Amino acid sequence: MKALAQIDFTIATAMFILIFAFLAGFTTDYFTSMKNDIVLLERKATLMTFLQSLLDYGLPENWHTLTQTYENNTTPYYARSFDRSNNATIAVFSSGELSQIDDESYACIVNKDGANAMEVFFPNLSLPPDALVGTVKFAVRYNSTYFETSSGAGDWKDDFLVLEQYLSDWGGNASVEWIWWYSGDASTIVDEPNEANSLKVTLYYKPTGPPSTACIDFINASVKWSLYPYYPRRLGLAQKLYEVMIIVNNSLPYYKTPATEPIDLISELVTVDFDWLGYEVDLNSTEVIDSSGNPVPCSVDHANDAVNFSVSIAAGEVKRFVVRFMADSNFSQPRCNATIAGEDNLTEMRGPLSYRKVIGYRKLMTLGDMDYGVLKSAIGVEQLDFNITLLNESRDIYFSFGKDLPRIEEIYSLEAPVVFQDAFGELHDGVLRLYLWKELS
Repeated sequence: MKALAQIDFTIATAMFILIFAFLAGFTTDYFTSMKNDIVLLERKATLMTFLQSLLDYGLPENWHTLTQTYENNTTPYYARSFDRSNNATIAVFSSGELSQIDDESYACIVNKDGANAMEVFFPNLSLPPDALVGTVKFAVRYNSTYFETSSGAGDWKDDFLVLEQYLSDWGGNASVEWIWWYSGDASTIVDEPNEANSLKVTLYYKPTGPPSTACIDFINASVKWSLYPYYPRRLGLAQKLYEVMIIVNNSLPYYKTPATEPIDLISELVTVDFDWLGYEVDLNSTEVIDSSGNPVPCSVDHANDAVNFSVSIAAGEVKRFVVRFMADSNFSQPRCNATIAGEDNLTEMRGPLSYRKVIGYRKLMTLGDMDYGVLKSAIGVEQLDFNITLLNESRDIYFSFGKDLPRIEEIYSLEAPVVFQDAFGELHDGVLRLYLWKELS
């Protein structure tokens, strides 16, 4: 009986262990699935919020008139070669050995001395504590084969690493010639102002073949940064395109000089004065449209803050026009550039001022000049990458900003129909498409 009891206990224990393992596995799978669902919902919510922001004006609305990107460039003030296994310093190098070219003064990683890495220290960049840190890049002038102390050939493409990962393709071929290498964005090591103010980078060199020597002649670090409000807290591409209707009525009540009956007017001069608005208008953005949607020749009068056009109108006829303009489009040439002549016989009527949202050309061009890394910090998507693409009526790409789409990554996308301006102020129907994915490490 005792033996049977022991067998029953053993079986019961085994069953308990199996059931526990099953439940634990089920629970783990359940919570893993639940976590993935939450991440998916979070990404989709971020995507929708981001796209909605792009379709609006942004915060502040006039961010495109404020944007400034600063760039600090610096060379090291000292460096050391060391053994990665125990962090023992092998040699120390001064600023002059890394900040000048072709002076026959180099900083070298010598394998036979026990060195397989170099730590480079840069001076304090003095970035303000509230700086938005963006793109960080390094320029390195290096050589290995010229300085080898054995028969081994140093293959930098395989053996030379920065920050324990390749920031970009090294390019060039190892030879006796010095090779310039420019890194990709290394902002993963500098995402806070205090890190930029104590900037350092580690370069690893340990050939897979025989020991050899790698020498560096020059290193430069570039850090792009900005501050609020010089970058938007919320990115919006919409601008206001204002419209006001002008009604020209060729009947007796509207004649400036009393008349017995209206007559055909071949060239009635119409002047629209913008002083009544109370704020400055970008006259270069002004255009006049007739009731059929066709452009009307016009001219701008900068001295009087006005636009002029002429109309041929029969006696008793009423014609309607729409004058469009923006406050800050920044077009370099006036859209109204015709020579206008005529006589001002009638008092025109002016309708109420209205506006519509369009994707503004000036905001697109400003966005295109912004630093991607700084913008990510400004709008709070540091852990994600994105691409903004504007397609025209033919579904051709008119504008694109952001990272190239990765080949192997889960990408989320949304799009919305928009009306956008081209470089000449013409309006087009298009599609604004936003892609979002997890930042690749």
